[in-house]
Amino acid sequence: MDTERTFKIGFEEDVMTLVENQGHYRSRSFFKPHEAGAQAELSGEPDYLVTETEISDSYMSAELSTIQRLDERRSLLILNLTCHPAPGRRFVNARVDWRFRSPPSPSPGSSPGAKSPSPSPSPFLGRLNPRIVVIAPQHSVGGWTEEQTRLMWSLALPLEVGFGGPSIGIEPSREKETQKAVMHAMSIVGSTRENMSRAFWTIEENKSSERGIPSHFQLAVAVEHNGPFVIELEIKAELGGGLWPTYMLSKKGKGGNGLRRLVDVDVWKSGEIEMEPGEKAWRSFLGGLTGEVSGVMREFEQTIVRP
Repeated sequence: MDTERTFKIGFEEDVMTLVENQGHYRSRSFFKPHEAGAQAELSGEPDYLVTETEISDSYMSAELSTIQRLDERRSLLILNLTCHPAPGRRFVNARVDWRFRSPPSPSPGSSPGAKSPSPSPSPFLGRLNPRIVVIAPQHSVGGWTEEQTRLMWSLALPLEVGFGGPSIGIEPSREKETQKAVMHAMSIVGSTRENMSRAFWTIEENKSSERGIPSHFQLAVAVEHNGPFVIELEIKAELGGGLWPTYMLSKKGKGGNGLRRLVDVDVWKSGEIEMEPGEKAWRSFLGGLTGEVSGVMREFEQTIVRP
């Protein structure tokens, strides 16, 4: 008896991605098969640099700078992002997609006699594990103030007529006019999606100023979890300033796990931030997080030499 079998392969296409080809940019479609087989097992060894990509001297990276416990069931993760454009270019916008998943089940081929650790009773049984509690920033706007000042000088020649005859005097006067214009340099907007398992941010420049997004900024998540969990990161960014836009996509490693990490907070803990104990303290810290990386922006004092 003959048996007929049908196989279906699905693809996702991203036609907006441009890749470098001998100094020239050409459009190219990237295809990713759905359910293309089991991925390589995650080792769980600390690896804080999640991704870095470079195209013609424009550089983009994401690194975990802080991983620390907030209490018995919640932890803080802070991601530092670098968007360093090549001379004459600028990062117009970026999209950051940060997902949190349960760890994979032990593979059938694990070493004989090895016993899987019995899970400890979950303090939030029946809820999603892991689960995002809060993200930061949720809406942050960077700006600057421009001030223009005009000084107007004038001379008045009043004529006075008295008993001694007419007299003329000179009275100088000065008027000062100041105009201020507040402009938004960029904006960061974040939200949680997929039942609090996914954090998503968009970072955009001010289109009228065309000064790009910050070269360094940070994003943070407080996550509720019971033991280790998996994070997965995807970043897309647009470069402007050239003849046409260039799109950068976070680079994945071999086996498709380059942007995935199996995080055990007690093993990965680093970059601890000092704060008062208690939920009120860490919620206040996250509420005040604007995305600015402390100590990065400095003003270089130099006398302006006019021609």
